[in-house]
Amino acid sequence: MRRSISYLFVFLMLGAALIPTPAQALEVVKTFDFSLDQWQELETTEGTVTLHRIRLVRNQGRITKASFQRPYNQEYLEALQIELEYTNEDSKSKEIRVEVEWLDAEGEVIDGFGANEDLRKKSARRKISTSLSTARYGLSKAETMKVRLLVED
Repeated sequence: MRRSISYLFVFLMLGAALIPTPAQALEVVKTFDFSLDQWQELETTEGTVTLHRIRLVRNQGRITKASFQRPYNQEYLEALQIELEYTNEDSKSKEIRVEVEWLDAEGEVIDGFGANEDLRKKSARRKISTSLSTARYGLSKAETMKVRLLVED
């Protein structure tokens, strides 16, 4: 009985070693001083993906999807764009989860954005952009910007 248990244990351990492990995900969590229209360096690489830099940009003078989604009270809103520069040398596209929050002096979240985006295959120094609108008042109180990016392989 004891011998069969040890053989079973060895068999299970060998089997576990042969199970393919999931590919490594690239996760970046950084906090920056809050600023609009200024690139924040990421320069993080895992495998075939490099996340170069990110910024929050004023979307001045352009008609945006965000302005159609919230057409009233535009005098209180600011149209913004989140831009992320990346390189994906892989032969397949990858999905990235983009989460950006801006926080006040006490560290409380004022507003933010979260969505899944596509990193196109065989792309060198490409940019993805997404639009949103937020309260102007909140932007005036923002002290820091927290960024979380997660690329699944």
